[in-house]
Amino acid sequence: IVNLAEDLSFGDYSTINTDRGEAGSSEIYFNTRQSRTLRIGRGSRVLGSILAPYADVRGEGNVTFRGSIIAQDIIFQSGAKLESHRGESPRPRAWQR
Repeated sequence: IVNLAEDLSFGDYSTINTDRGEAGSSEIYFNTRQSRTLRIGRGSRVLGSILAPYADVRGEGNVTFRGSIIAQDIIFQSGAKLESHRGESPRPRAWQR
């Protein structure tokens, strides 16, 4: 568990991983009370849970995210790959346009 007093942001091409690989995605937690945008930079691969209830979480281009997100707003650009902790999740109908 990573509790942050500062704003959280993942730069372009960041990798957040565990020694167990994707199977360990449910073991990583990022908690922040920031109210600014939490950015996941383009080309990043992030495993874990993000708890940022006052922030907007934005994934910029070709992001791979495996885990869960709690945020005020969640916006990922086209090309993002989003999965639950257990594996690939079907996209909601609204995304299938």
